[in-house]
Amino acid sequence: MSTTKTTRITLRYDGEIFDGHSMDAIQIADAIKGLATSLIQADKLINGEESTLGVEVVAFQDGCFGTVLDILQSDVSVNDVLTTMGFLTGVLAGKDVAQGMLGYVKRMSGRKIADTVRTGGTTKLTFTDNSTMEMPSNVAMLITDKTVRRGLDSVLHKPLMLDGADSVTIGLTVDGKNAAEMKEQVVVTNEEHISFKAPVQTVQTKKDESEETFDVYFTRINFRERKSWAVLFPDNSEHVVKMNDDAFFDRANKNKQEFSSEKLFSVKFDVTTTTTADTVKKTYAVNRVLRHRADRENKLIPDAE
Repeated sequence: MSTTKTTRITLRYDGEIFDGHSMDAIQIADAIKGLATSLIQADKLINGEESTLGVEVVAFQDGCFGTVLDILQSDVSVNDVLTTMGFLTGVLAGKDVAQGMLGYVKRMSGRKIADTVRTGGTTKLTFTDNSTMEMPSNVAMLITDKTVRRGLDSVLHKPLMLDGADSVTIGLTVDGKNAAEMKEQVVVTNEEHISFKAPVQTVQTKKDESEETFDVYFTRINFRERKSWAVLFPDNSEHVVKMNDDAFFDRANKNKQEFSSEKLFSVKFDVTTTTTADTVKKTYAVNRVLRHRADRENKLIPDAE
């Protein structure tokens, strides 16, 4: 793997149960695997399939129970995964400002997500108690991903369920392979670990709002109201749309007799993609009719300025 950045971190568990500098082999293996799985999945989500990320165990070291890991990010990674996840932004217990995914998960305090609405770089989460929270879309993408959440469950939740486990700390390794020497970045206490329990269902409904432009035919026109217009798209699919272009609606009413399903228009749509556990549905609303695709002398609707 071609890499441009290697970050050495320490994963450390504290508490009476770890005083003997030991930890159940399956428990620590699951934690390391969970951390690696969540980081690799996050990298693919925010940087694309061409990006690669590796996690290598450098050393196990006495001192509570610590593990030193190298995180290797490829040269095509535009977004730093550790920062987006919140591992390198000082998300410490008691801080009010959410930093990265982990900070927002703490603020969620175990609330279940009812739906998400993504508009550009910001996503709004609505919880089942009707409260809301806004966050960067990259962060929301990670919070609602089952693979990422299950991985973090193995790192930040399950180990702290053990009797005598007080906290888990992730930090930048300061002294080579010495797990006892690090600059703390993330601390999750025994009181907070429940926030990182992987939900059975990460979100009930996802909505993604975007603008898209197509060359289309109007196959059904409603001169009385803006609902129930129909459009034929380039892939030959026909969809009912809402007409939100006031200027075009007025022009259309003045040229009723001239309309035909054979006339081609370039149209900007507001597209809402709604995803549930069982279905994916797209709805379209006409934002603006840009132009009538015809010779200048035959244009039914003048080009929009």
